[in-house]
Amino acid sequence: MKIKSHEAIKLFVKKSGKYDEMVIRKSLTYFEDAEKEPEIPLFKKAGWNSIKKFFIKEFARI
Repeated sequence: MKIKSHEAIKLFVKKSGKYDEMVIRKSLTYFEDAEKEPEIPLFKKAGWNSIKKFFIKEFARI
């Protein structure tokens, strides 16, 4: 099942309670800590830069 990112955030807030949606969006586009970690195996071939661009683009639209 695929859902849009803004729908996922709303479902998370509904289930979890008092979370600020802006904090969630910021955390999903904060990459500094992840960039310090070793790369993990992926199911699909994708570069780290393309993954970051996807999240930045996706959450800029919300």
